Amino acid sequence: MSKQGGTSVFGARVKEFVRGLKRGFLDPFAGILPVELLWSDAYLLYKDRQRRRLLSAKGRFVNLPLFGYTLALDLYSLHDYLQYEILRSGSYYEYGTTQLLRRKLKSGDTFVDVGANNGYFTLMAASLTGPSGLVLSIEPNPACVARLRNNVWVNCFDGRVKVMQIALGGKEGSGVLSFPSHFEAHGTLLSRRRGEKITVLVETFDRLFRDLHPSIVKVDIEGSEESVIEGMTSAIESSPSMSLIVEWNSLSSRSLYDALTRSFRVLRIVEHGAAAGETVTVGRFQDLRRLRNTNLFCEPLESGGRSQEGVVKSQ
Repeated sequence: MSKQGGTSVFGARVKEFVRGLKRGFLDPFAGILPVELLWSDAYLLYKDRQRRRLLSAKGRFVNLPLFGYTLALDLYSLHDYLQYEILRSGSYYEYGTTQLLRRKLKSGDTFVDVGANNGYFTLMAASLTGPSGLVLSIEPNPACVARLRNNVWVNCFDGRVKVMQIALGGKEGSGVLSFPSHFEAHGTLLSRRRGEKITVLVETFDRLFRDLHPSIVKVDIEGSEESVIEGMTSAIESSPSMSLIVEWNSLSSRSLYDALTRSFRVLRIVEHGAAAGETVTVGRFQDLRRLRNTNLFCEPLESGGRSQEGVVKSQ
């Protein structure tokens, strides 16, 4: 094992890991320790054993009714199994974000789902916006796209959902999508040393949706959110009523926060408890630094509403 000043590389990483715990946040994708050591090989492999037992008992596919439509889960996918565990308990995946979207989206709205995965939020949006609405579902991973298309087909949403197998970023071209070998849902365009890698087409939001004026755009792409915002400058300027839902994690930077606050009032979505679905004002970047993983609701600055600290009930 290599040494750095008398200390092994592994030992140095363990010390950094402990410091991260003391600071109150840790995300294995931050590079402190390999994803496979902390997250995949520990928690996910344990869950994978549970998944295999359920698979032998129930079979590969499980259909769960949600809000008047059906979410088809493929238990060959560890992501779908983890989602199944949450939903069968009577709760909902990203409960607060689910409740907020159910209040915000209306019939006839346009919703863009960047990082759609198996289609949990795509299906919800298609149900809420109705036949007169439009849902654009963006997902570059072929395995996820297959499950996504199946969910759209199962619910007969073909006429209101457009699935696009592509990645969004700050410039057009191609990129390398990396993901843990047994957890394809955590794909990222950020550099990763280990895992599966595939080349994907990358477009900007502005080039792809030049004349689109969506009501809400959800961006959840495992640390590459800032590049998507960079590629939708024109859309933000030309769509004054558009709101964003953006994942914030330990890879999120001050520059992402600054980009959002230039055009939006930034609020944190409360995901759990009695206040789930409501929002908390983010007054400064330091309010987000200790958060490992949360969703931000970004509403236009001119939209009004109560600008006060604490819990703010979404309109």
